[in-house]
Amino acid sequence: MKAAVLLINHNWNLSDKKIDITNDITFCNIENTDIGKLYIKLCKDLNYHEGEPITQVAIVLNEDIIDHSFFDYHSSDSIISELCNFISICMSRPLPRYDLLCSADNFNTVSSNPIEIHYEYDLYENLIGPSLNTILSTIDRTFEYSYSINEDHIRDIKTCFENYRQLKTNETRLGNAFSFYFNAWHSRKVDQMCINLAIVLESLFAPSSNTELIYQISFNACKFLGRTENEREKIFALVKKFYGLRSKIVHGSFPKFEELNVLTASMFVLCSEILKMLFTDLNLAQIFIDENKREKQIKKWMFE
Repeated sequence: MKAAVLLINHNWNLSDKKIDITNDITFCNIENTDIGKLYIKLCKDLNYHEGEPITQVAIVLNEDIIDHSFFDYHSSDSIISELCNFISICMSRPLPRYDLLCSADNFNTVSSNPIEIHYEYDLYENLIGPSLNTILSTIDRTFEYSYSINEDHIRDIKTCFENYRQLKTNETRLGNAFSFYFNAWHSRKVDQMCINLAIVLESLFAPSSNTELIYQISFNACKFLGRTENEREKIFALVKKFYGLRSKIVHGSFPKFEELNVLTASMFVLCSEILKMLFTDLNLAQIFIDENKREKQIKKWMFE
C-alpha cells in the first residue's frame, strides 16, 4: 500500500514536478499524475471537496515506511505528523488542512474513502490583516499569507527532517518543544494555542530554577532571536507581554479578545522561526537536547 497526504489549498511553485525527501518520501505536484487523476475522480464521484479540486501538492509515502504507528496521525510522533509539523515550521504557517489517500494499486483506486486528518480553525483569521504585521514590524519581521511551496521551503523541510532523524530528541527539551508546537497549530481555540506556544518557549528557554521565570524566558528568547540590541529589546517586551496573556488564561482570567488573537499569532511566527533555526542547524540543536550545554549557553547569554 502507498499513501498520499494532500496538502489542501497549497500551490506548487517549483520547476521540478517532484522532490525526494528520503528514498520513501516524495513531495510532488499531482497535476497530470495518477494521484491527481484519482483526486479529480473522487471530487467528481464522491463530491469530495464539494466537487472541486483545491490543491496541487501531496506528500507520497511508500509502503516500506507504513507500519503500525503510521496511522497515529493525531500524535506528533507519526511520520505524517512529523512531516506536516516541519512544513508548518519552515513555512511559518499552519497547514489549513491535510487529508490522507491510501491505495493498494498505485493510486488507480483508493483503499478507503479519503481521511480528513486536520481541518482549519480560528488561527487563520488572525493571520490575515494588518494587525499581525503591525506587531511583527516592530521586531523587523513580516508575515505573508501564502501557501505556495517553493524551492527554499523544500530545501528547509528536507534539512529539518534529515536532522530530526539524526537527533535523539525523545525526553529532551527540543522534543518537547516540537510536540507542543504541533499541539499549538492543531488547537481549535486560540487560548489553547497560547498555552501550547508558551510551553514551546518554556521547554527551550526556561532556566533550571523557577526564579523570575517569565523574565528569564523572555530574556533568553530575545538573546536567541535578536540580531541587534534594539531588536532584542523589542522581542523581550513582546514575549513578556505574551506571557502576561498566558498567566491570565492559566489563572482563570479572560484576556482581551483582540490582544489574545494577535499576540498569539505573533508568537506562532516567532516559535516557527526558533524551531526552524534549531532543526536546520545540527550543532545548535545539539545544545538544546543536552541539558548541560543548554545551561552553559543560558549562562553565556547572561554575561554577554
